[in-house]
Amino acid sequence: MKLLNVFAMFFMLVFITSCGSDPEVDAAVEKMSSEEDWSKSDTKCYVKAVKKGLTDEQWDQFLIMQDIKESETTADGGLEDMGAAFSMLPVLMASAAKCGIPLN
Repeated sequence: MKLLNVFAMFFMLVFITSCGSDPEVDAAVEKMSSEEDWSKSDTKCYVKAVKKGLTDEQWDQFLIMQDIKESETTADGGLEDMGAAFSMLPVLMASAAKCGIPLN
């Protein structure tokens, strides 16, 4: 019986921690839903799919491009930023298609 209680507490802890939200995702959803004509649920689906598809470096670059996160470098990246954007394009388009968001 004690073992069953320990397992129950462990699974409750895992469930509670998995329901927490990421502050970066929440900030991106708030910013993008206010700028786009997308519903909040569509925007949340899109941002979560984008985060899942990008690497950590690309995710940081995505947040910087959306003006959600400050850039650590003051120099203008120019071609580097454009290259990063093009490398993210397949993930962004696939995420939009997955969530039923039309890209104009």
